[in-house]
Amino acid sequence: MSYDAGPAPRRPHDVITSSGGFTGSHLRRPGPAARNKWLCGSFAHDAEDVVKQVFDHAQARDRDHRRTWVVLVDGARHRLGS
Repeated sequence: MSYDAGPAPRRPHDVITSSGGFTGSHLRRPGPAARNKWLCGSFAHDAEDVVKQVFDHAQARDRDHRRTWVVLVDGARHRLGS
């Protein structure tokens, strides 16, 4: 998935609740709003092919790498060194 989002400064209690849940004493700041979202996935191709497709798409959207790129992985240890 790739998308554009502006900064959305938040505090810990905006994201994670205490054991009592959210209360009215602290107003929650909104999270980032995704724009120009692009999603992909595949049952026919392995993860390596899909990841390559995502990076190719991101490269096409930001050829000069002027944006901040953030990559999240699913925790599969064999992918963390790539």
